[in-house]
Amino acid sequence: CVGCVWVCLVFFGVSSDETPEKTKIPPIFILNHNLDFNLLYKTLIGIVGENGFLCKSTQKYVKVQANSSDNYRKIIKFFSTQQNVQFHTYQLQS
Repeated sequence: CVGCVWVCLVFFGVSSDETPEKTKIPPIFILNHNLDFNLLYKTLIGIVGENGFLCKSTQKYVKVQANSSDNYRKIIKFFSTQQNVQFHTYQLQS
């Protein structure tokens, strides 16, 4: 019954008007000149784990998509310390 569902949602503090906002995690673009993709992939696994990101490669750049804001911050922190990596991303919105 529809009324029963509404009563349960109100009882447990869940409003049908409230939807949890998911943080949009921007992609990280790394210039692909003289980049060893396998080394990058293994390094990212060491930083955030095997399931912590997705990688896609094109001729011009590698796109890294972190699966959480924590993993995004870890990856950005790592790239910021590397002098030979040129990357671009957008500000993480919270």
